Parts: sequence; structure tokens; C-alpha cells
Amino acid sequence: MKVLHVTQMTYPVLGIVHQIEDESKAADILGLDWDVKSYGKVELDSKIFTLSNCEPSKRFKFKKKYYEWVYGLINKNNYDVVLIRYQPCDYLFYFFLKKFQKKAKVYLVLHSLLLSELSSYSGISFRYKSFVEYIFGFFNIRKSDGIIAVTQEVALKEMARSKCSGKKYIVYPNGISYDNISTAFNDERNENLPELLFVASEFASWHGLDLFCDALLNSKIKCIVHIVGKIPKSIELRLILDSRCKVYGLLPREKISELVNRAWLGLSSFAHFRLGMAQASTLKVREYLSLGLPVYATYKESFPSNFHFYRNGPCDLKEIIQYSYEMRKYSRTEVSMSAKPFIDKVILLEDLYKKLEIALKLMSNC
Repeated sequence: MKVLHVTQMTYPVLGIVHQIEDESKAADILGLDWDVKSYGKVELDSKIFTLSNCEPSKRFKFKKKYYEWVYGLINKNNYDVVLIRYQPCDYLFYFFLKKFQKKAKVYLVLHSLLLSELSSYSGISFRYKSFVEYIFGFFNIRKSDGIIAVTQEVALKEMARSKCSGKKYIVYPNGISYDNISTAFNDERNENLPELLFVASEFASWHGLDLFCDALLNSKIKCIVHIVGKIPKSIELRLILDSRCKVYGLLPREKISELVNRAWLGLSSFAHFRLGMAQASTLKVREYLSLGLPVYATYKESFPSNFHFYRNGPCDLKEIIQYSYEMRKYSRTEVSMSAKPFIDKVILLEDLYKKLEIALKLMSNC
């Protein structure tokens, strides 16, 4: 089975870049006939990324060139299955999808609840995008041969809103490469004072930093909270005035690693409900775990119920600190290795490939 997985990135998004590179590396390790390609304004010296000669501001032309590029790849390489990372409010995709399906089975790769995500932003442009997605997303999802989603919730809700609940779907959680993960971790945790780490490139509403501020305000528990990333001005002063908070702004990877060495616990999102989501599969959680850091958040992850190193609980400082003390006895290596079966990109990609093979055989027999 020959597979193509394509992504359009108007401009580089670091998390997506890492996901693409890790998947390509995993395919090579497994020896799969699996190509990972990306198109857009990403200037990286790699066979994965194709630089567009069209400006993204010319939206119609840019998307048209992207889909013509995808069609060229399909024609040239005779793929059996094509996975396309779905872009919301895409009015061109449906017309090209019909062309793609003459050559291969096409699966849409979904990472969020699209309408909920668009409605979480304010402004006329996002209302317009929501309307476009409401119309075209309905047909795009219905027309595809199947859905690949990071959570079961995303798959089921997106199919339901397109009135195609019987469509085949596969859950493919986000993963991370263990190739560069060393088990020789530096453990510099204080014996008695819990230190928490909350990282985001830019804190969005669904991170729930405001809710975490409220949790701090409602408790006098002693701890240190390291907050890394671009923080909304409306929240920044509240954090600075709390002596327990250390606010850094954006930091390079090596500086974040120093904070990881000291942290007892990593914090993820406290407000995924603002995206209409009870489940998620975030890259940040996987980064924390791979580095030996247990994680606390307020949404369900894809881990089994007996996995100790991820806790889904309320945004309550007492609960968070109590969990950090429970986790203090475990070594970094123990956390990282326990998480590996559920977050290692090689393991996840191998599982996806097997499920696609089964699905393709079933479709061939119909």
C-alpha cells in the first residue's frame, strides 16, 4: 500500500512542522511506502517541504496551486491512499476531491472541531469563515472516503454535523519522535517545594490561563509556577503580582529544558470546553511526558485509565499540588518510558498503517 500525507501551511507553524518531520522519520524507520509532503511558505532544506511561488494573500490562486500540486503528486506516484490535513472554510477542496478520488482513496485528517474552533474567535472575518465552513465542510466531509482524527470525539462530532455518522474513521493521536530523547535526564527537583511548568507559544483562550489565575487567587498553597509564552495583557499583571509566578515570555528550547529539570509537573489546557471539546490530543502533553514530566489538565486524553502520569481533574490548585506530590516519587525515566507506547510516533504510525490496510481491503471487496 502506497500512502501520501499532505499538509498545506500558509506560513510555518512550529508544532505542525515537528509533527510532519516526525511522521516522515517514523515512516523511514518502519520502512513504509509512506510519503509526507507539505506545501506553502516554509523555507526548509528538506524533501518534505515545497515552497509555493504564490503569495498566500492571493487566497484562491494559492489554494488552486496547492491542489494542482497534490494532483500532480498523485498522478506521478500512483498512491493507493491520500491523507489530506483538512483546512477549515475550504471552498475549493470539494471540486478537487472528486478528481483525487479517481486516482486514490482520500481520507481527511482532522485535528479539532472546526466550527467550534472558528467560533472561539471574535470578529466579522471569523463569522464569515464559520459560515463558509458550515456550508462547504458539510460536503467535504461527506464526500471523503474516510476520516482520520486525533480523538474519537472529533471524528464522531464532525461526521454527525455532516450527517454521515456511518462513515469509516480511524483515531490517530498526535505523537512525538523518541529518536532524540535521552533517558539520562537531569532531575533537579526541589525536595519540598513543588514547581509547575506551563508552556505555550501564545496563550489562547482554550489554554485557560485566566482560569488558572483564578485558581491561584483562591489558594495560598506554596509553590512556584513557571509560565513560558506570550501572555495576554489582561492576565499578565495578575501573574506578575503573585510572587509564586515566574513569567518568562518566549524562551529558546534549551532554557525551557532547564525549567523542565526543576518542574514536578507540566500543565496543559484548562479550557478546551471553549472549543466544545471534552477530549484532545495535544503535542505539548506529549513533549512533557517524553521529557519525564507528568501532566495535569482538565480534558480527557487518549491514554488508558490505568496510565498514572496524566491526570484529568478540575482547575483547582489544591488538586494540582496534591497530584504533584503523588508524582514526586517517580523518576523522569519511568515517566518517559511508561508514556512511550502511547505517544511514540513510530508505534502510532505503524498502527495507523495497519488500520488503513484493513480499510482499503474492505473497500476493495465492496
